[in-house]
Amino acid sequence: MSSVVRPLTLAIAFAFAGAAMAAEPAKPAAKPAGKSAKPAAKPAAKAAPAPTPNSPSELELAHNLDPARAERLQVVVDRFNKETGGSLKLVRLEKDQKPADLNLVTRYDMSEVVTHPKSYVPLHEVMAKANERLNTAELSADLKSGVVDAKGRLVALPALYSTPVLFYNKNAFRKAKLDPEQPPKTWFEMQGMLDKLQDAGYACPYTTSWPVWVHIDNVSSLSGLPAVTDKGTLAFNGLPQVKHIAMMITWTKANYFKHFGRRAEGSAKFQAGECAMITTDSREAVDFQDAKGVELGVAPMPYHDDVYGGRQHTLADGSTLWVGAGRTPAEYKQAAKFVSWLLSPEMQIETVRLYGGLPLTPAARSAARSKILKDSDRTLEIAYASMKGKGASSVPHVADIDASPRHCRLARQCLPECPPGNEEGPALLMPAPPLPRWIAHRGGGSLAPENTLAGIRLAARLGYRAVTLERTTNGAGRVCDTPDSILFALDAGNGERIPRFTEAAALCCELGLLANVEIKPATGHEVATAEVVASLAADLWQGTEIPPLLSSFSLEALEVARDRAPQIRRGVLFEVPPPEWLAELRRLQAISLHCDADLLSDEVLAEARAHDIPVLCYTVNTPKQAKMLFARGVSALFTDRLDLFAQ
Repeated sequence: MSSVVRPLTLAIAFAFAGAAMAAEPAKPAAKPAGKSAKPAAKPAAKAAPAPTPNSPSELELAHNLDPARAERLQVVVDRFNKETGGSLKLVRLEKDQKPADLNLVTRYDMSEVVTHPKSYVPLHEVMAKANERLNTAELSADLKSGVVDAKGRLVALPALYSTPVLFYNKNAFRKAKLDPEQPPKTWFEMQGMLDKLQDAGYACPYTTSWPVWVHIDNVSSLSGLPAVTDKGTLAFNGLPQVKHIAMMITWTKANYFKHFGRRAEGSAKFQAGECAMITTDSREAVDFQDAKGVELGVAPMPYHDDVYGGRQHTLADGSTLWVGAGRTPAEYKQAAKFVSWLLSPEMQIETVRLYGGLPLTPAARSAARSKILKDSDRTLEIAYASMKGKGASSVPHVADIDASPRHCRLARQCLPECPPGNEEGPALLMPAPPLPRWIAHRGGGSLAPENTLAGIRLAARLGYRAVTLERTTNGAGRVCDTPDSILFALDAGNGERIPRFTEAAALCCELGLLANVEIKPATGHEVATAEVVASLAADLWQGTEIPPLLSSFSLEALEVARDRAPQIRRGVLFEVPPPEWLAELRRLQAISLHCDADLLSDEVLAEARAHDIPVLCYTVNTPKQAKMLFARGVSALFTDRLDLFAQ
């Protein structure tokens, strides 16, 4: 089922079309008139002198910042009150409560704005009625995402916007013998660095904060494929996005990538020096720059250099300032005054210094650059260079709607912290059920003709949940040299013919079997064979509950399969695992090691278990050997003796 999200800018435009600021209430003074005319005069007389220039209305600014950032915001509020004679007070932004006078709304609270649009008043309307200048054209183009209506007018202030970048610990790079001035430019380059950081003793080579914002919205944008279409339809199921999430899953299994939560949980781990690299919002440079043991490096977010069109741009997003509805003209005037004060170049510099966000106007950006870059903080320039002047988006981001459980299916395996629930929306990856302990070798093993539909059915009847799909017949020669007319006339045993791959796949899906599809290319045909098998497997098992597991002795074939169908799991076959087997698994982004049961060493098995890599052994036909291998920690066994190990 496709999931459609209405563009946020349209929702705002429709909601605010009829919104109006409340007039200053006069009726409350006449309310007691129902009893007598005289009591009504007293409140009216007292109310008349109330609004004076020396007694500004007290406003509340609601937020849900963490204590450290709330303390910085209090500094801004105190300065405003002191310099302008205002009366602004900080309060907590509580869910499901009516909006305060001013509301600092994070991306995860945007649903409240869209759900209750009449509770807010467009900023341009507030500023106009208060005679405060607001020129939307002066706002940096990168920062207009989600805060302008259909006519290009500001409905909210992008107060604390930023864009994702890569932060890294230069001390960690030195420890891993990496050049601290040469951070990774691409994700594939980064993978090699993560391996060295892990070898240097880092249990967390890489983490991320805001994983959906970084790995869905911004990876998509960098690849030139927006995650949401102009019509509001989710569209992050393209090859670059699927390939990226498949890579993140592999990194997770290899312990390259550690994720700690859906929000900013990873930032604390990087700040503590536990993680060597992190992708997160550029504004977090303020928190990282004085972290103990961290010499902060910053670079543009990595990209995939094999995507057509090259590197594109990142997006801007962050906390926005919304004005609550139903206030008096005096209160709106005070709110407008606060916004104007915030937009001054001096306060823009102060905001960047305190929060690390992006200056709202080009003038403020120039002023901030001259004052901040003298401290060798390159974050601001890298952030703007990453956006390329295109950081604004006219449609909502997936991160803005990510809080709903039904959208969490998009990254279940990469981001397992998503809560369970009603998971509609497109599946980004094929599901990955655990591997069965027993796999019927060549379908029917020794009890039925190998690699036939009859053998597959027999394995299912005996309770096996997985089969291998390979090839043996009474014929001779190479399959690639044999015409179909001859190939399908061969006898696979007891008169059974060779099934087509499509037939075997359909039967496995029908019976709920996991198919271990071994790619067995003829010499010189590795690439072509792998391309056909991987492409067919992706099509035949698309949307099924139990996807196949591709495996091969040919590392070249597995490399092609990785690139052609990254969403399908892979296993590497070795008769005897070489010393570099783990590096090959990581390079091929494979999830399992397959090897000869008689040649599996304790050292290889221990290393595999230390990295949570399943080990599958072939071919085990005695209960004694099976018991011994399971006791050693082997994950699954291939067998010809389906009768001995019937499930």
